[in-house]
Amino acid sequence: MSRSSYRSIVPRYYPVPTDGPSGGLLRAANRSPMRPEHLPFWLTAHGFEPLITMLVRSDDPTSPRTPSSASNGHYW
Repeated sequence: MSRSSYRSIVPRYYPVPTDGPSGGLLRAANRSPMRPEHLPFWLTAHGFEPLITMLVRSDDPTSPRTPSSASNGHYW
C-alpha cells in the first residue's frame, strides 16, 4: 500500500481560444468555449501507461455535465 498527497490552487474557469480551428469546431457544435474549474492529474506507475485526467467541480457553471461545455472530466 502506498500513500500520496496533492496540493494545488484550482484555476477559475477560462475560455479556450476561439480564433482558430478549435473555435470553429466549438461554434459548429454549438458548444461554449469555457473550460471549467479543474484539478489536473498526471499519474504514473512502473509497468503502466501514464494516465492524464482531471477532476471537475460539479457545481461549476461551465461544468461538462452541461452539453455546451468545452471539456470533459471527473467530478468532485
